[in-house]
Amino acid sequence: MKNVLLFLITSLLITSSFASRIHLTDTSNIWKVVYEEYDGFTYRYFYTLAFTGDTVINGMDYKIMTNLTSSPKGYPARYFREDTTNGKAWCIMQSFNDSTEHLIYDDNWQIGDSITWNGFHFQGSSKVTGKDSTFINGEWYKVFQFRSTQSAAVVFEVIEGIGSISGPAFTGQPYTFENSWKLTCFNNNGITPLVNPKIGRYNFDNSLSCTVSVSEHTKNNVRLLVFPNPATEMLTVKDRPELRDIPITFYNASGSIISKHNGGHGDININTAVLAPGLYFLSVPAISALQPVRITVVH
Repeated sequence: MKNVLLFLITSLLITSSFASRIHLTDTSNIWKVVYEEYDGFTYRYFYTLAFTGDTVINGMDYKIMTNLTSSPKGYPARYFREDTTNGKAWCIMQSFNDSTEHLIYDDNWQIGDSITWNGFHFQGSSKVTGKDSTFINGEWYKVFQFRSTQSAAVVFEVIEGIGSISGPAFTGQPYTFENSWKLTCFNNNGITPLVNPKIGRYNFDNSLSCTVSVSEHTKNNVRLLVFPNPATEMLTVKDRPELRDIPITFYNASGSIISKHNGGHGDININTAVLAPGLYFLSVPAISALQPVRITVVH
């Protein structure tokens, strides 16, 4: 009798664990991402992405991903489908003249396998360079590391059930080497599951970045104007009323603080003529704290 009872309890635990496992196309999933664009200035946009419906393309069922956050920059719908039995997921962008279905997750990826993705003006590819795992909701999930074949500096990770936490593979957005996507928070079935150990160069753990609420993301959905970049004599941070009394820190690549400022009281001018050439950063709480603004000083 005890053996029968133990078997039933074990079966229930296994069933419960399986039922709670996260899949990329779970309709309850919500991704909060930040998009950073470099074009002389630095622009930052925040998105809340979720599945809002279903559609059929070429006889296949897809889920429609759309942006739920009002934003100055649009986000065209993306179409996702997943084969949970074989552990694969695909995305169709249907923008930039691209209606091709791209593989964005494969449970059986091996070192050296590659994926392709579309940039704004080119098609790129990345190869699997590492395999790992992380603990989520009491279960182990696979993690794959990729490196671009066009630029060794472009490195990103893909987490089973969540997708890419940066880089071109997810959220299905066309990619350039001047622009970047980064996942700040993932929500499944009403909770934000912790990711342990942390993943990637941003140390993504789905914890600290999730403390920024949706309303704060919307409030800070502004363009941060920093020019010129690269800077020679003077760097200017354009005044924005949304930055009023928000501390802005300027520091070097070693982390040493060079100056501190309060935003929202006029343009901030930083004398770069006295600085050594190299890489510097601007950090703005609730905006740049997620990813500091990179500044290059040249003479």
